Amino acid sequence: MARRRRTTGETRVDAGAAPAPDGPVFHDGLTVIETSDEIELTSLLADRRIGGLIVARLGPTEAVVLPEHTEPLLKALQKAGHTPTVVDGP
Repeated sequence: MARRRRTTGETRVDAGAAPAPDGPVFHDGLTVIETSDEIELTSLLADRRIGGLIVARLGPTEAVVLPEHTEPLLKALQKAGHTPTVVDGP
């Protein structure tokens, strides 16, 4: 299905693009990390030991980690002197 995208007065169609969701999208099994501020997350992403384990930045203080990278990320954070708080989901 093609998706229409409006950019400055014109409509562009991306062939093969998935339609945009109508509401929130939930992904089961991903790990989300949250930092106290934007600068902290930016520095984590720049750190070679940690940044490679983070899949994507979701917002100024939130990022996504694949489940198989959760344990290595926790170890890398602790080794770098961070004290992460782990909260299990529902």
